[in-house]
Amino acid sequence: MRFTPVLHKHLLGRWYNDMWKQKKRVTVDNRKLKQALEANGKTVYDAAKLFGVQWEDREPRVMETAVGAEAALVEPARRPEHHQTAAFVYQGKNLLLGQRQAQALTNTIQVGEGLPEQVTALEGLERIRNQDELVTDVIKTSLMFDATQEKLSKVIDVTRLGLPQPVQYGVPELRSNRSLLSGLLSLCERLAVRLDGFQSRLTLYRPLLSATHVTSDGHRLLVSRRPELALMADRPLPAPAPAQAVEASRAAAAPQLEPVSPFVHLHSVHDYQWRDVAPVSAGCRHRYVHTLFLAWNGRIKKWVDDDQLGALSVMSMHAAAVNMARQQAGPGRPAVVQCVATDGRLFKRSVLQLNTQAVPDPTSGEVSTRHQLKNLLWTEPATPLYERCAYTDGRPLLAGYNAEVFNRLLALYMNGLLARTVPDLN
Repeated sequence: MRFTPVLHKHLLGRWYNDMWKQKKRVTVDNRKLKQALEANGKTVYDAAKLFGVQWEDREPRVMETAVGAEAALVEPARRPEHHQTAAFVYQGKNLLLGQRQAQALTNTIQVGEGLPEQVTALEGLERIRNQDELVTDVIKTSLMFDATQEKLSKVIDVTRLGLPQPVQYGVPELRSNRSLLSGLLSLCERLAVRLDGFQSRLTLYRPLLSATHVTSDGHRLLVSRRPELALMADRPLPAPAPAQAVEASRAAAAPQLEPVSPFVHLHSVHDYQWRDVAPVSAGCRHRYVHTLFLAWNGRIKKWVDDDQLGALSVMSMHAAAVNMARQQAGPGRPAVVQCVATDGRLFKRSVLQLNTQAVPDPTSGEVSTRHQLKNLLWTEPATPLYERCAYTDGRPLLAGYNAEVFNRLLALYMNGLLARTVPDLN
């Protein structure tokens, strides 16, 4: 269809009609205008009383909120989720300053580049039979051979402004990411069966993680996130850093974001549930969080980068480690959690050692974190599992497959499973 002035007016007319249907009941608030006129000595009359008009009483509109539509009509002070003190809530969305902001919020410093030696020593140590063929089959099945076809998020085509945008159907990105992580983890479980360590692992799907923090200045921070998969173990992971390195962290300073507040881009709300939620209860055999598998659920691919995947990993690992430390670990015993964050193509590995639950006030600068213990972070740059996985001329094509990515995932899975291969760093 050729884009003509007549067609352009027709489309704009339909748009104006739709907007009028939505906005025709919006009223203008003129309280400031009335105050300004009365301040200048003008008398303001009510038009309804002046002309004897009776307006129809419109039904109040119920707004959907986080606590439900029925609770929205209840007085805020009587809601069980309402608190007088506001809290900053993080639920897995983007942090404006990326990983540095996550480290400032969690009192964490990064230890060099790469993962601990006890993890890198396991890379390439074990291998599954026909490993590359099985991994490529999982990738193709998750991204191309899935029969699920749903309406995808709209992509604005700037060359068709004023015209109807094309509707795309395919496999939802969140579904393909979960399927990819489940398939790769199932391949890792084959290795556990061969090494007689399958009974020491437990996989949870979509568990809820929630951790509460109060800074030294009274700021409340609530971290709530549902990882796609959580690998649980019957024993805690060994601490990568010895006691000397933990004590040396007192001399280091957490990342400073001045003059920007570390709480920037976080929502401050009064309706929230102030509680800690662990994946399993304290009496469960597999009560230690081993590895978190996080999938990026962003709609716009250009926002996915190494920095945002690192921020998501740090916040999620810290919430899991805090819950595990409060629930299981003894006093002075560090909690260690591993993490794998992905957007379906990029995979980022991280390890966090929680040495302290104290969160100083990040808004007071370096003074608040000086001479205090810090949490230690090991991470590596995000690595692509493949370059392209899509249909080309009607045929499935997987290009640029990187076999080293799965070898590194196997090393994370084997950490703590093979005690004989873990070097003694203490």
